[in-house]
Amino acid sequence: VLVFSLMLVSLALLVLSRIENPALGAARMWMSETIAPALEWVTSSTVPMRKLRDRIATLSASADEQERLKAENQRLAGWEARAFELERRLGDLSALARVVQESKFEHRTGRVITDAGGPFARTALLSLGRNEGLRVGYPVISADGVVGRIQELGEKSARILLLTDLNSRVPVLVGDLGIKAILMGDNGAQPRLAHLPAGVHIKSSDRIVTSGVGGLFPRGLRVGTVTETPSGYHVDLHARLDALDHVSVLLYNSPALDLIEAQRAQTQSEAPLAGRRSIAGQPVPPTPSQSR
Repeated sequence: VLVFSLMLVSLALLVLSRIENPALGAARMWMSETIAPALEWVTSSTVPMRKLRDRIATLSASADEQERLKAENQRLAGWEARAFELERRLGDLSALARVVQESKFEHRTGRVITDAGGPFARTALLSLGRNEGLRVGYPVISADGVVGRIQELGEKSARILLLTDLNSRVPVLVGDLGIKAILMGDNGAQPRLAHLPAGVHIKSSDRIVTSGVGGLFPRGLRVGTVTETPSGYHVDLHARLDALDHVSVLLYNSPALDLIEAQRAQTQSEAPLAGRRSIAGQPVPPTPSQSR
């Protein structure tokens, strides 16, 4: 009976709410104003309960998160112990093999003034030069990865040969297995991988770092990731070569730099002789290096 009576009252209220009558409107307004303080009191009294409910939910979630962090911390502690053990073994093996540790090298940071990206060249001009101790062949990096190397050098500026240039060749290591390859620029946005060993299998997203072969780049510098295209394996570079602002030049001195400077000096010394031969049209006695 109670449920039936409440249903009748509800139905009557619905009907009355649809009737546009001034008296009924005034009655509804009076009733709303009458029960408004009670509704406000009920609402305000339930605020602490709602806050308590939210607090309990937060504490429950925090407890679950704390348990997850404890488990993760235990796993990381195990990995830390394993890393210490591997580091100890590596130190023992290095001492046994008499491995010479690579020394840390300094760097110089400067702003990229302009680039000369054209159909046949991918270079950039840097606001550092010989006055800052730079040499031809020094590697250039950004905050994201390898950019290229110093190609030409002046007193206050230098030109960078970017990884995407057609003349760029960088020995790299591919993937966790350290597969040796050559990163070759083709004037496109993604240099290609060449001279991969026969029968090796690499996959997209494999990491690529410098191998240190040749002596121009130190080992382990970040280069990019492998991306497979219909024309072969290419590299998605980490460094944004089209939006270079500040770059750093690593003062990485190696015997390869001495060889490059010797070759450049020999070329410059032979250039006047070639000019004399072309102008006079008469044979020029060979230099000792040419005779050898």
